[in-house]
Amino acid sequence: KWNSWVFKTSFNGYLNGEQAYKTTYLNGNLSANRVTKDWKINLRARYNYSIEKFDIDDDIIESENNSTSFSSLIVKSISDHWSYGGSFYLGSSSYSNLDLSSNIMPRIEYDLFPYSESTRKQLRLLYSIGYSYANYTDTTIYNKTKEGHFQQSFSVAYEVVQKWGSIDVNAEYSNYMHDWSKNNLSIYGFMDLRI
Repeated sequence: KWNSWVFKTSFNGYLNGEQAYKTTYLNGNLSANRVTKDWKINLRARYNYSIEKFDIDDDIIESENNSTSFSSLIVKSISDHWSYGGSFYLGSSSYSNLDLSSNIMPRIEYDLFPYSESTRKQLRLLYSIGYSYANYTDTTIYNKTKEGHFQQSFSVAYEVVQKWGSIDVNAEYSNYMHDWSKNNLSIYGFMDLRI
């Protein structure tokens, strides 16, 4: 009834405090996904905020972090398993010293399951190559305040949506094309169980 669109939102946070320590954490997520036999569109926005205060000998030490991001993935299928498309990312993170981070990554994708089953299960292999730009809050250890480089990434993503709940796991390796020693490996996942 929503023309194959699936919307998800979540918000959580906590407060914790004692005489010498206080912390506040907030997190919000919003996503919109549409998967059909011809197109796959994933849109996601996130916000994170945390602040910690320590009272050490009447000196207050404060640590504040916040991050925002928007990511999109648009893929067009060309067969029952192969597809092509691209992704776009825009974000900022005080923890990662980023005033602005963005990348545009054309990609090709192979799904081990047929796309006719993609609303229920997917096991995708993705290769991307594109351009990444960063504008830093403070000078980096490489004496940079901003930089842009071509990069590539390879990822494996597994998603299942069933009556009992859902699983979403993603592992990604990426590196800069000009220097392969500058690389990143990340793993993300969550599980929802309906009881």
